[in-house]
Amino acid sequence: MKNRKNSLGVRLIQLFAAITVPLLSVLFAGGYYAKANVLDQVSRSYQNLVNSNLKMMESSLEDITINLVDIVDHDVNFLQFNRPGLTDSEYYFARMGIMQRNQAYQAYYHSVDMFYLHSSVNDTLTLSNVLGTTEDYMDEVRTWITNRVHNEDYLEPLQYKWTIVKIAGDYYLNRTVSNNLGDPSYIGALIRIDSMRSPLGNLNLQSGGDVLIVDNEGNILTSPSETMGYDFKLPREKLNRNSSFSFSHDGVKLFVVSSQSAALGINLSVVIPDSELLQGLNIFQMIINVLPFLF
Repeated sequence: MKNRKNSLGVRLIQLFAAITVPLLSVLFAGGYYAKANVLDQVSRSYQNLVNSNLKMMESSLEDITINLVDIVDHDVNFLQFNRPGLTDSEYYFARMGIMQRNQAYQAYYHSVDMFYLHSSVNDTLTLSNVLGTTEDYMDEVRTWITNRVHNEDYLEPLQYKWTIVKIAGDYYLNRTVSNNLGDPSYIGALIRIDSMRSPLGNLNLQSGGDVLIVDNEGNILTSPSETMGYDFKLPREKLNRNSSFSFSHDGVKLFVVSSQSAALGINLSVVIPDSELLQGLNIFQMIINVLPFLF
């Protein structure tokens, strides 16, 4: 009788295992598939958004470059601005004509934070008005520009492409154009990198998520969120893939969707904590993991 009970118990266990093991396997597979599917959908959505915004940035900066080159090559005021022997009034009106054109352009595009104009003949520097900046900050900007236009080694890299520069603790993209004469005049544009992500500023990211602009080494060029801190850095080896990837920072797993601009040397990245992105699925996955022990 006892053997029959043992045999029945074994058969019941075998039957139970035959039903539950496949069921749990399906649940495990379904959970991981759902997780991978969600990440793929999020990646596609954000990738398209990031790519389109980066192309808009590149197009806008190309328009600004064309405007600067057109001023240097064809603007009557700029051609006169560089002539020696101008009277005070002639110099004033030539300088103001150039800056008014740039300020009108600045108001239209809302992308350039500052235009600057330097005359080597007269050794003068003029800056367009920037709202919300202190006089001390403007002094640091003037010092930075003056040091560059007076030093050929510093100036040369700035004349052929948009370059990442750091002024008064803030990162900017800078483009300088000159007329390449014996005593050249220079016109340049400065764009605060932090302001370049404003089109994505209304993006409804989960708690702890952020839109970042980083250089090709992974260093943050914008102000990071409080949850990430100023020591946060994206892995350099993964940035040139123009795709999504996951990595851990201070024990927190993050999901990143990034796109790189070879022309500008920057990467536009959306960073979201995995715990927020997959909050519902993670709870479901945890329940599945606990089920075998409950059984």
